[in-house]
Amino acid sequence: MLKHAGLTDVVRMMLQSTEGYTTVTQIVDTLKAIAYPLGRLENPRAALVVVMSRLVDRGDVERKDIGKIEPAFRWIHKTSIGQLMQQIGTGISEATPQEGLADRLAKQFMEARKKK
Repeated sequence: MLKHAGLTDVVRMMLQSTEGYTTVTQIVDTLKAIAYPLGRLENPRAALVVVMSRLVDRGDVERKDIGKIEPAFRWIHKTSIGQLMQQIGTGISEATPQEGLADRLAKQFMEARKKK
């Protein structure tokens, strides 16, 4: 299930399924929209900043200052959301490409809850 996936895996999934750049604020908003358990983290934004920094250091993610207060990030190597979900073992199905990221993740989260 998505709620049992680690924060880094969920962030990877989000970045890999998103076109363009995403900020930490957008990631937090999406995690809230899919009911990811951010409450188990003492400081979710700080945890996400650390995750993003490590993904940049590993060469998986590109950081770009786009004239906003916070930088934006994008995944360098694209993987479909279905492939990533298989990699982290949740078995959640792939959504249609016309849906937005939050809609796709929310749909997948709800599908996973129905399977319980």
